[in-house]
Amino acid sequence: MNVERATRAAERLPELPTERDWCDFSEALKPESVRRAFDYRDMRQHTERLWRRLPEIRDCVTQRKRHAQFRTNRLMWQVYKQKLQERCLNGNLHMTHRDAVLGM
Repeated sequence: MNVERATRAAERLPELPTERDWCDFSEALKPESVRRAFDYRDMRQHTERLWRRLPEIRDCVTQRKRHAQFRTNRLMWQVYKQKLQERCLNGNLHMTHRDAVLGM
C-alpha cells in the first residue's frame, strides 16, 4: 500500500530540468534580455514630478517668484527715479510731471 502510494506520488512529480533546460534559463536571466519597466531617466522624472507637488516646495517656488518680482519692481523704480531726477535737473519735464514734482 505504501509502495503504491509512493509510485503514484513519484509519477505526479514534475520532471527535473535537464542540462539543456538550464542553458535556456541562463540565457533568459542575462541582463541584456531583461527589459526594465522604467529606466533611470523615467524614474528620475517621476520622482522630480512628485517632489515638485510637495506643498513646501510649492511655497518656496512662489516665495522666490515674489522676491524676484519685488527686486524687478525696485530696480524699475530706481531707474524711473533716476531718469525723472535727470529730467528735472535739465528742465525737460511735461507740465503734469512738473506740477506733481513741484507741488503746483
